[in-house]
Order: sequence, then structure tokens, then C-alpha cells
Amino acid sequence: MFLPLVLQAQKPEAVLRSWSGNGLEPDAKVRTLNIFINVIYDWHPDWNPFPENNGVWNNAQHEGINNEAIPSYLSDTTFMNTVYDPERLTGCITRVFGESSFDSLQLTGDFVVVNISESRIEDGRDHHGYYYYTDITSFSEIISAAIRFMDSCGGLKTLYGHDMGWQYGFSKGQKSSSIMLDGCAPFIQFFFRNLTEEFGAMDPGQGNSFSFSGNSLTMCDTIFPFCGFGTVQYVGNTDIGKNPTSVICHEISHKLFGGNEFHTSGGNHRGTAERMPFLTVQGGYGLMGCIGSSLVCCNGYERWRMHWKHPDAPDYITAHDSTNGSYLVSDISRADGNRTFRLRDFVTWGDAVRIRLPYTDGSVCSNQYIWLENHKIGQNNKLDFLQHSNVPGSGRPAGTAGVYAYYQIGRDILTDTLSGNHKAVFRYNVRYPDERDNLRQIPAEGFHDYTLVVDSANPYLFSCFDDNMHFHYLVEGTENPFNGYSDLERQFHPDADADTLQLRHEFSPLRKVTGRDTVDLAFLGDNADAFSCFSHINMGTNPSTCNVKVYYNYLMGGGHSDYAYNHDNPRNVRHTRLSGLGITIVPLPDRDFLVRIRWDDYNITNDVIWTGRVMLREEANLTRGHRITLTQNRMPEQPFRDSVSGEFAPVSRLRCLPGSVFRMGPQSSLLLENKSSVLLDSGSTLSVGDSAEVHVGAGCTFVASRGATIRLGRHARIVVEDGGTLIGAGRRYSSGTYFVRYRSQNGVQTLKFVKVE
Repeated sequence: MFLPLVLQAQKPEAVLRSWSGNGLEPDAKVRTLNIFINVIYDWHPDWNPFPENNGVWNNAQHEGINNEAIPSYLSDTTFMNTVYDPERLTGCITRVFGESSFDSLQLTGDFVVVNISESRIEDGRDHHGYYYYTDITSFSEIISAAIRFMDSCGGLKTLYGHDMGWQYGFSKGQKSSSIMLDGCAPFIQFFFRNLTEEFGAMDPGQGNSFSFSGNSLTMCDTIFPFCGFGTVQYVGNTDIGKNPTSVICHEISHKLFGGNEFHTSGGNHRGTAERMPFLTVQGGYGLMGCIGSSLVCCNGYERWRMHWKHPDAPDYITAHDSTNGSYLVSDISRADGNRTFRLRDFVTWGDAVRIRLPYTDGSVCSNQYIWLENHKIGQNNKLDFLQHSNVPGSGRPAGTAGVYAYYQIGRDILTDTLSGNHKAVFRYNVRYPDERDNLRQIPAEGFHDYTLVVDSANPYLFSCFDDNMHFHYLVEGTENPFNGYSDLERQFHPDADADTLQLRHEFSPLRKVTGRDTVDLAFLGDNADAFSCFSHINMGTNPSTCNVKVYYNYLMGGGHSDYAYNHDNPRNVRHTRLSGLGITIVPLPDRDFLVRIRWDDYNITNDVIWTGRVMLREEANLTRGHRITLTQNRMPEQPFRDSVSGEFAPVSRLRCLPGSVFRMGPQSSLLLENKSSVLLDSGSTLSVGDSAEVHVGAGCTFVASRGATIRLGRHARIVVEDGGTLIGAGRRYSSGTYFVRYRSQNGVQTLKFVKVE
């Protein structure tokens, strides 16, 4: 009875690794079978959404296999290479995964074009299956009919002669031989030219990543079991050889990173219910990006999860030293002290810096990081430019060479031992599901308040982006570094009488007005995103180095009315916590950048606007003549209207925690407006320099707790307007102008506000 227990205890535990992939190994050679299906609408010619010939993927007139209407991007292999040669990668899909993985993941393919009639598909429908009871012919039924048709025409016949089943195996670890995966093709992709709502039930630009079985296909007189995994995409008649950031790249990436819970980087949508840390859908860039992606390259977070690194690099997050002489590990926190790194081109070398932010709202909150990457757009000869900028006539800029920055929320577990009830501890799971869309861009232009303008008389159209007419634009307004929007995220603009956020309030910054300038397709990135010149950011700049606020939720679209917000979720981060993190970005003559990081950068050297709940636990130095305005946030920070502020955000408050020191330089000012408040905890210190002023507006509150210290310089003062509240050591004072005295009682000094007569 004892022996089996011993054997059970010695059984090795299963280990899940982020770089094991999700069906597709990130370190493998894979030849994919790509089947392009063109429907001939012989029963309903008026259904065909693309009846014309455009020279890219033409409309077919006759059934057959590779007989006509061959997409142009297959004849010149601008879509996917048939042979992997790192020096001659012409296919955008082969190239983007090759450049991202430093040639670790080598995706090649061969192609079949199936021109099949609507009547053949309908005659072959499974009358015993689920879809028989509906009026919709599913894309899976069309795929099955195409496979049967290929088999009836003699089996697999590809454009480039890879007609044998074993040729679609994969090899791992860069071995030269191929192996079969349980006798099945490991990766098959289906592409549709002309589906409809009734015939395929997909819209252009949609796709799926899936596993399949149940069919067979003759390959060189051998019955090949048609099973494995792959993707389905509705690409229409567009040139998919021009855009590496597309639904195709997105769906392939699902087989690397995970399911819908890994939507991010411009590839997220409202169709699934995994929770995400932001109220808004984020843009950005990466392999998981899609129609909403800005740059067409990968990002450092993805390389880190897949364990893709340059062969010379000693670790997975590295950069060079300031002299460009050696590698340094550049995944740092405050414990590492002040550091300096040199960032070479990210796509070429993999250089990146990741900084763990020091504070969140509690130990159960997910860790937060800032990533920095140098993208030498236009100089690195890589797939590294703003999406659609390579399309003639799009008017899109390629993007600015410089340092691109973004937040990472959670998902920092790379290995996971699956034993016992460990799967229940999702926060420490490699595939933690409720961290969807966990990357948020930090554009150099910062975060702002925005105003929505709907102009139905002047619609506009971006043919490179979609075929819809748009009637709104967004006007960039006041800086709001802690709670404002960027133009790289969808924005909520509620109706005046709305009590909760709804999807009809959501708008993409497809057209942005900033000053006298109009920026089209701002959601897909613009020339103001990168830190391209000397830049310095800290707690007092826009953007700042402070943590980002999160509010876990899901809000589903696609006809769903399913909403869920986690008001009491302990992982929510509702406060901006000031710290001494300072980042200085210095351009070098060769367009490398020095990145200097320090942890005692407390100086605020410009006028700033702070909103929301702000906390100080270290130091802050407002320098001479500058002003902090603490005011109401007008941009949605929570999904319901606040009963006190009347906005979708609480009233603003600055709280100085015990041990903190807030210094105001000479002639500086701290202005409280719109019901905002300042709270000095016991043990905190406020030092107001000569001729400096704290101004408490009507409806605002300034509270100095017992044990707090306030020091006023010459002619410094605290001004309280009518309707404002001043509280010191538990005593309430009326409006007026005050200075501070201390009185000693029983050996304890207590501050007292004295009105200036």
C-alpha cells in the first residue's frame, strides 16, 4: 500500500512555459499549406461582394484547381516564401516572423487556389449537421466542400510542387529533417475571397485560429488525414502581400501566445469576455496587433515571452552599455539603482529596457512595467513602419525613428508548474486569462483631454483602413498626464444624461485635430508617438513615469449586451503614486539612444495639471515659479457617473503619506479647484517657499492632520476662497489668507493657522 504512494510522489510535475507556444512552437521550421477559396456564385450572382477583377485576386468564372484567378501575391511570393533563405525573404508573413524571432521561427508555405461553385457547396452540405437547420452556410462547410473537390480533381496539387503530406511537417530546434505530427499536417490556412453573411457568415478582415479534423485528401496516391491546426481568414480581394500586420499575422500569433485572452497591441476587440485592465481598447504594435496596430513589427514583450533573442545576447531583455562595448541585462527595478543603457535598433538587435514601477495599490495588484525600444524606422531595412504607409496614395507617414514606450500590466510569469490545485491560482499562471489587452502605449506627445465632434455633413473615408464612412473627429485639449486619453486608444465620450458607459459612447481617433493640425488615422500611430529627440520624463511631465490606473472589466460587442465591471476588485489600481523615477533619453549621432534611469528625480520643472487620486510617499520638489493645478478629471476613469463630481471620475485628491516631503519653491503655487482636496497625513511635511502660495478654491478642501508639518517661507501664504475649507489638527477655519504658527502643549507641537489681517 505504501509503494504506490512513493511512486506517485516521485512523478515529475508538468511545467508550462510561455515559450512552448500554443500549438505552434516558436523555435521551429514550418511549411504551411495555404488554400485560397474563390466562390463562383452560379445560383446567386448578385451575392458576390467582389464581382470585378482588380488584378490582385480576380473573380473566377470556371471551377477548377489552380486553373485561373491566381492571386498576384502568390506568383511573386510577396505573401509567403516557399523556401526559407534569411538573405532573401520577400514574403511579408515569412519575413515578419523571421525578423521577430531572429530566424528561430521559419514559416514557409505552398498554395492551392480552389475555384468552386456555390451550387456544388450547397449540394454537398451536411444535412445531418447543425448547419442544416439554419439558412446560413458556414465557412466550415465551404472548407469541407473545397477539400472534397480537391480530392475529386486528383488530390493535392500546389503551385510550387509540394504535393506530398510529409512536406508539411515541421522540424524543431532548427533541425534539417521534417517530422509528421501524428500523421497530420501541423498548420493549414484557409483564405476566402468573397463570402457573404449568408454564405460563410464572415466579414472581410475577420479570422479564426482553430483545430480541425474529419476530412482526408489524396496526396501523391496516399490518403492524407486532413487534421491539425491552423487559421481561417476572410481577406477579400485586397493585396495581403503588402501588410504584415493583418488578421493573418494575428491568427498565426494566437498559436504562439494563446487564445482570445491574449488580444492586445491593436488586435483586441469587444467580442470576448476575458477581463482586461483598462476601460478602453488599446492600440499599439506587435504580432498580436491587427487592423488597429500602428507599427508592423513585433515588440519586446512578445520576444520576451517567446524567448526570442539575438544570438549574441546573454539574456532575453538586454541592451548595450553606454560605450557600446558589451551587453547588460536591462530588466531592472529600483533595487538596481541608477543605470545607463545604449539602445541600438530594436528589430535588428533586440535591445530593450524594461523598468518595474515601484508602487501599485496593494500586493494583489499586478506588477507594472515601462518598456523602451529604439525603432530606427526608415534606417534599419526592416519591416518597421506605420501600418498602411507602404500603400500608394494612403497619405500615411512611415513613422518617426526614435524610442517607443509602453506599459506592461501583469502577465510576468513565464513558467508554471501544474500540480495540485495550482491552476486555481490564476494570478501566477502563465496563461492567466483576465489580463487581456495588457499593453498600453506611452506616446511622446502625452495624454490629454479630448472633445468629440460629430459632423454628419462632412463624412470621410479611409480606403486603406476600411470602406465605412466616418462622421466624427476628436479634438485634443488640455494636458491630463494621469487620466487623459492618448490618440492610440479608443475613447469613451458619454452622452450628457448617461449614467453608465456603453459601447455607443466609444470612438476611435481616426481623425484628430490638435491646434491647427489635423492627423488622419491617429489611432494607427503618427509621427508624434516616438521620443525622437532629447527627452526627459518624470513625475512632473506629460507623459509621466508614474504607474497607470487599471479598472478590470469586460464590455462585449457583437450584439451582446453583457457588461461586467469589477468595482471592488482588489487588483484595481485607482491611485497615481508619485515616485522619483526619472528617464532621460539622449539621441546619439548614429541614431542610437542613451537611456539614463535614476530613482531620485523629484523636481517638477514646469506647470502641471494633476487629476484623480494622487499619492506621495517619497519627495516632490515644485521648482521656482511653477504651478500645480489639482482639478477634476473629465475623461472617464470609472464606468459610472460619480455622485459627488458628476463626472465618470471621482473628485481629485493629493494625499501626502507619512514620511513624505512636498517642497514648493519660491513663487510657486498649488491651486485646488473643482472640489479637489489636499490631505497631509501625520508625519508628512509641506514646505512652502518664499512668496509661494497654496490656493484653496471654492468647494475645495485642505486638511493638515495632527502631526503633519507645514513650513511657510517669507510672504508665503495659504489662501482660502469663500466656500473653501481649511482644517488644521482637527480645527476648521473660515475663508481668508493664512500663515502657520506652532504652539507647544504638554511637550507636543501643534500647528495653528493664523489669519492675515
